[in-house]
Amino acid sequence: MFTRALNTQIDPANSDKVMKIWREHITLILKRQKGFVRGYALTNSTTGKGLIISIWESEEDATYYEKSGDFEAAISPIRQYFITPPYIDYFDEENIV
Repeated sequence: MFTRALNTQIDPANSDKVMKIWREHITLILKRQKGFVRGYALTNSTTGKGLIISIWESEEDATYYEKSGDFEAAISPIRQYFITPPYIDYFDEENIV
């Protein structure tokens, strides 16, 4: 498994709007992707920081999603709410518990 983490920060006043878009738009795009396993959206309603975690079968599947244009299509509706540019971290998944 391979984990991709999108780090974001939005104005906390817009967190409900962004999460609505996440549920109604972004999840639909993710679910169509080859190799997508599951995803999580972690938010801090006080600071506006967010961590969007997606789990993939392989690094290749996650990379393809990013480069295919689907990633940009997914985040374009929320891009206007970013205070700082989002950045992506990558992790190999290990089961320890």
